[in-house]
Amino acid sequence: MKTIPTGGKTPLGHGLALGFDTLMREKILNPGTKPIMIILSDGKTNVSTSDEEPMEDLQKIAEAIRATNMPAVVIDSERGLVKLGFAQKLAKMLGSKYLKC
Repeated sequence: MKTIPTGGKTPLGHGLALGFDTLMREKILNPGTKPIMIILSDGKTNVSTSDEEPMEDLQKIAEAIRATNMPAVVIDSERGLVKLGFAQKLAKMLGSKYLKC
C-alpha cells in the first residue's frame, strides 16, 4: 500500500462506473457468479464524468450502483494527520461495508 502512487486527477466516479460495468458483464456471461465490488480508495474525487461537481457526480453514480444491490466493500486508504472521511462517505453512498486499512 505504501508504494502505490497517489495524487493528481482522480476520476473516481468513472472508475466506479467502469468497475460496475465489468462486474455486470461477468454476471451476464456467468449467471452463477456473485460479484462484489472492492474499492480501495481515500474517496477523494476531483474529476467529474458530467457537468456536475465531482462529488455530486460521484454520489449519483454510487446511488445508481446501490440501487442494483451490488455488494461492495470500501477499503479506506487515506493517510496523514488530517482525515477528511471521504471513503466512509462513499461507503454510505454505496450502502457498503467500510474498512480502514
